[in-house]
Amino acid sequence: MLKSIQDKEKHMTVELDAITAAVANIEGEADSIIKLCNDLSAAFAASKEDPAAIQALADSLKAKAAAIADAVAANTPVAPAPQA
Repeated sequence: MLKSIQDKEKHMTVELDAITAAVANIEGEADSIIKLCNDLSAAFAASKEDPAAIQALADSLKAKAAAIADAVAANTPVAPAPQA
């Protein structure tokens, strides 16, 4: 029985390490997205009198939003099919 408990504890430790690494990765990605938003806000403010620059920023934002959406979709696990 003690061996079974020790095995479960080791398994839980491995799972916790994996979750901890995933959280750290997500936090880094979130920080990058926040920086992107702040940079875009500053760029829009600096370009408010230049319609071509604003359009270029809008195009850049659209491309980055698509890349973010693709990354989220690629890294979202597929829900298991319900079992009958």
